[in-house]
Amino acid sequence: MNSRAICHDGVIYQRHVSDSLRFRVPLIISSLMTGVLVLFLLAAHSQVEQTLVHAGEVRAQAASDQLAGAFAQSALQQLNDVQRIARSPALQDLLQHPGHEPDESVIALLTTLSLPRQPVELWNAAGQRLLTVPRAAETFAPMRPMPGPAVPPTGVSPLCVEGDVTYWQAVADVQAESQSGGPPTKRLGAVVTRRVLTAGSSVAVVDHLVGTGAVVNVGNRTGTTWSNLSNAVRGPTIDAGRSGVASYRGDDRTPRLGAASPIAGTPWIIRVEFPREAVTAPARTFLSRMASMAAVFVALSAFTAYGLVGRIERRAADVRAMNATLQARVAELGALSRELEAFSYSVSHDLRAPLRQVVGSTGMLEKSAGPSLGERDLRYVRTISDAATRMGRLIDELLTFSRMERREMLHADVDLAAMVESLREDAMGDIGERTVNWTVHPLPVVQGDPSMLRQAFANLISNALKYTGTRGVAEIEIGASRPPGEHVIYVRDNGVGFDMQHAGKLFGVFQRLHRAEEFEGTGVGLASVRRIVARHGGRVWAEGAVDRGATFFVSLPNA
Repeated sequence: MNSRAICHDGVIYQRHVSDSLRFRVPLIISSLMTGVLVLFLLAAHSQVEQTLVHAGEVRAQAASDQLAGAFAQSALQQLNDVQRIARSPALQDLLQHPGHEPDESVIALLTTLSLPRQPVELWNAAGQRLLTVPRAAETFAPMRPMPGPAVPPTGVSPLCVEGDVTYWQAVADVQAESQSGGPPTKRLGAVVTRRVLTAGSSVAVVDHLVGTGAVVNVGNRTGTTWSNLSNAVRGPTIDAGRSGVASYRGDDRTPRLGAASPIAGTPWIIRVEFPREAVTAPARTFLSRMASMAAVFVALSAFTAYGLVGRIERRAADVRAMNATLQARVAELGALSRELEAFSYSVSHDLRAPLRQVVGSTGMLEKSAGPSLGERDLRYVRTISDAATRMGRLIDELLTFSRMERREMLHADVDLAAMVESLREDAMGDIGERTVNWTVHPLPVVQGDPSMLRQAFANLISNALKYTGTRGVAEIEIGASRPPGEHVIYVRDNGVGFDMQHAGKLFGVFQRLHRAEEFEGTGVGLASVRRIVARHGGRVWAEGAVDRGATFFVSLPNA
């Protein structure tokens, strides 16, 4: 009775723990996700806001640059028109004969420059206004006489305000022509035209570039006389002559973004600005929408976690059963692997015996019946012997290649410099009278299996010697570099090279890029190099060009 009660109490206790986890786990997950999402949304909002501000600054600068170019082109065009009229012989003749009344040709000439409410005036060198076109133009008060006998300054004047009109002057000298055809010798006076500053198509340009709500102001670089292209306005709260992008507060203390560009050929500067709040509004919209989505995501995650806790409890038993099954399968695979190894050994052993008999029999046949065999029959016998020899070598290399994956690795310091020197000495004994120039740079000490690494570099050096066999002088270079976290060793030669389009085939079993008649080999050597390097946690690749040599690289981790 007591035993059943304890067991019963234990079951109830486990049920309470399970129920508690079903509520606590979703609560913890929801809290963590909420905290992470809040930090993420704040960071994202800040990043989006900075991006929008930068984009707004770029758009404002582009708009100010484009408008500055348009204003500069317009002012230059009007100044050119005034200068063209000032070169008229009729004006020169009138100013050279004081007291003469202007004839209709002079009036008609100046009338070509006049626009409604924008008069054109002719002044003499004494600073006296001689003529105003149109005669009834009273939009402006008469221009002030110029001090002294000086001609008014030529070019484009600073902006001026008169009443509710912002205007500027284009002034061109009237000069007497030289009798000898040289440059003008005397200033006779000036043609002065006033132009009202108007918005024209600039508002549409600004709306297109930076959107509605932008403000365009034009003023003098000295900070005086600012206009919004309709009325005179106060200048900016920052240095009026400063060009480029700036953030500042307006008269109402609201943050603003602006960009200013000087107008070439004039003493003016143009500024495009708009409220910072209008630029960053999409960031607030983004934050609001993402917060709503995050809330929904957290709720769904909590609900999902509640269901997953129950499913995890049910799956725990299944996982334990699967682990037991996997362990049994691993044992079966181990046994199968051992059987395959025994089978491969048996097959190779059984294949070696007939191959040895073929080689021996063909040798005896060639020795005993060689004199009586024809040249063609003798070639057949030697072909059979060579093929059997290559088959034996291929079987040996395949066995070595298949056992390499299961062979236990040793971990020791391997002095690559000493290893390469030993391999080079071994190779020199097999090359006969060939001329080989070796260039061996300092090599590192690496961690790895000494015999495996020796086999890998022996294959690379053997390949370099083999594929430089057609060269009068073979050039073989061995060196190393040390990028972060690894050692890269290379073997470079001046041999026949290869086409980089087929580089992927180099390290595959039985993959060869040259015919066996050209260069002997089984097609297993480079595959063995790749497997050895892979077991050391490294990688191998090659670079080359046809008839221009090849370079093989081996990367090993820096222990």
